[in-house]
Amino acid sequence: MRIQKELYEKYPKLFSAVGTREFVGCTIGPGWFPLVDVLCKLIQNEVDFANEQKKYGNSAGMEQVVVGQIKEKFGGLRFYTNKGGSTQIAGMIQMAEAMSWLICEECGTTKNVKTGGSGRIVTLCNRCRRRMAICNWFSYMMWLVKSRLMAIFGKRK
Repeated sequence: MRIQKELYEKYPKLFSAVGTREFVGCTIGPGWFPLVDVLCKLIQNEVDFANEQKKYGNSAGMEQVVVGQIKEKFGGLRFYTNKGGSTQIAGMIQMAEAMSWLICEECGTTKNVKTGGSGRIVTLCNRCRRRMAICNWFSYMMWLVKSRLMAIFGKRK
């Protein structure tokens, strides 16, 4: 939550749809924050530069890019915009999405990063993958104990 708030405050024009139906959310791990932060900075700089050039008649200007959603899907970053942009900005987004496959979503390292998993596909380093496996095992054991207790004692009202 802190990461999202920091992005919203740092780039208010990009995240002007926060709090409306047009903005779905920002649900990425902390390891991808630097990547998304740089992407947002590059996008806003591109929009500001195009609009500055318009003042001098060198450009037609550009509509403000507004972020609609940032998420992880199938182990990779997805960065969706609702309006505005250019082919350069589309290229920046594609580059950041491609780079996300090489960065651990949890800790941000680029060493020993793999994409995969059983069930949910994630991009993690070996250390974070082991930590996730331990958490999943613990969650499964808690569910198993709860289901056994409910089978023995029945559901309470």
